Amino acid sequence: MLKITDKQKAHLTRRQWARLWGQKHMIKPVFIEEAFGNGEKLLAVTPLNTRPNYYLIRVDSSWSDSNYDKVCVGDHIEEICEAIEDVVGPKYSENDQGEEECFGWPSLDDECGVAWCDSMDLLGLPRIPHGAAA
Repeated sequence: MLKITDKQKAHLTRRQWARLWGQKHMIKPVFIEEAFGNGEKLLAVTPLNTRPNYYLIRVDSSWSDSNYDKVCVGDHIEEICEAIEDVVGPKYSENDQGEEECFGWPSLDDECGVAWCDSMDLLGLPRIPHGAAA
């Protein structure tokens, strides 16, 4: 599994500026400890409703970012979102009075779907192509 130090986690999840549609937004990414498969690939998962915020999670290095390949992240996105929701909670939850409450970031709002991308570059590590000897 990809080892990520506490110092790297602090750097990855610091408050930072990001741009979306030409507008600057202050964001704070969330690192999810659970890993899938061999956990050798760092992935950013961005719910469309809460862009440009994102979650970082480790997934199997053989999972392709493209939905056109045989084994891809899209095949596992439901279980990835469940793992995220287990940590941060859902956007909507029922309170003690039985009323629905709405929570903001970092609660998961995946109603309109999510996007994802390989984020190994954020670690500043050299790239080793999948299947190559280290």
